[in-house]
Amino acid sequence: MLNGHRVVRRADGTVAAGPPDSSAGSPAPWPPSLADARVAAEIAVDRLLPFVCAEFPDLLAAATRLCAVHRTRVPPARFLAVVLARAAGLSGSCSEAAMVTSAIWWAGAETLDDLADEDFAPDVYGLRSAQAMLAGVSCLTWLPYQVLVRMAPDRRTRDGWLAELASTSMHCAQAELLDVTAQAESSWGSVIRVYHGKTGAPYGRDLAITALAGGLDRRRVRAWRTLGGLFGVLRQLANDEADTRSADPADLRHGTWTLRLAHLVEAVDSAQRPVVLALRQDAMRDAAAAQRLRALMAEPAVSADFTRRVRVMGRQALSLVDDLSSPGDDQDLANLLVRSTVAAALPADEQVPT
Repeated sequence: MLNGHRVVRRADGTVAAGPPDSSAGSPAPWPPSLADARVAAEIAVDRLLPFVCAEFPDLLAAATRLCAVHRTRVPPARFLAVVLARAAGLSGSCSEAAMVTSAIWWAGAETLDDLADEDFAPDVYGLRSAQAMLAGVSCLTWLPYQVLVRMAPDRRTRDGWLAELASTSMHCAQAELLDVTAQAESSWGSVIRVYHGKTGAPYGRDLAITALAGGLDRRRVRAWRTLGGLFGVLRQLANDEADTRSADPADLRHGTWTLRLAHLVEAVDSAQRPVVLALRQDAMRDAAAAQRLRALMAEPAVSADFTRRVRVMGRQALSLVDDLSSPGDDQDLANLLVRSTVAAALPADEQVPT
């Protein structure tokens, strides 16, 4: 399950759209400045898609449907690039290309994620799975490519933007392949790499595209990308925690290696490790085994050490925000997005202010 996107499984095994993921660490309600940016991004998507798909009406209809479904589930944290651009004194237009690209790209990524997890709901999308797959691939590749080509003010900026887009899609594909490949065992480092590819790289792309639009130098662009990557990993952790505490944890049902599970495997002694690995397998089909696995992850010593490691990442992100921006309301909002995400990424008994 990708960051910010939730699907509810009914008792009969079918699936439907869940509520927007407000539990994954974003402040609610939307701050007015971000609500305005969200509306602006939606208007830009609605304006640009018909332009780039002028000769492809069926693709336009399917892609528009995907974007319409997923825009109801977008968390405020997706607009970190907008906030950071303002806090860094960049022009308000610097984040526009990033936000339009993000909206289209995430619609494709989350649709394909639903399909891969067998959580696709045709009645929600108004599309058959084959139609959604083709539209989803287009939203990940050709459509944002065409949007960036048309929005770029010059060739140098265009080339930089397209390089960010290509890199993100490759990282995400690699991470998703690892995520759906059966692995008997994993590690903290391996899961972090998957998280960076699935969620960190897209957030990093948005910040890098914004920094490039602002004319920042390579070192500064790299720092923006690093912040986005770290923030995206934290967003994935927040989404994991929301799933872990749900009635039917999708990650345990699918056998997904989450960071918290990998931490548990590393935290227990060698005699307990086979027991944990066996429970992971059993949890894919047995609710009681899933509950026992959740209880082991919630053991005080295990939970406290996991919390310590997450807080380290949170402090790194906050330090980068301060380094890349100037004090003021926008910097405060950027810090709030990070702090609330960190808080939501922590186990329930550890969720105290950072």
